Amino acid sequence: MAPGNDGTITRNNAANRISGHRTGKVSDFPVPGEYQDNFNGYVDVGYSVEAQLVDPADFDFRSKLGSALALLGAGAYGSSDDDGIRWVAGTTVRR
Repeated sequence: MAPGNDGTITRNNAANRISGHRTGKVSDFPVPGEYQDNFNGYVDVGYSVEAQLVDPADFDFRSKLGSALALLGAGAYGSSDDDGIRWVAGTTVRR
């Protein structure tokens, strides 16, 4: 672990793998600094990020109600976000 990463804040992220090393497991390489309310497939075994989203194939990245993502408040959208706008990387798409 690089000494300069101790002040890092990792919060409200969602990924199938989050670790302090790009190829190592979190049990071997803990995330440095403050680590809070993240969905991490290494820890939250049995779930994938995609399975917890409303319709990622159609760019609807809201978390499903009651999912681990919704309970953590992790990810790009909250499960209660329903303003008719879907987030797409680099653009906004209206329904």
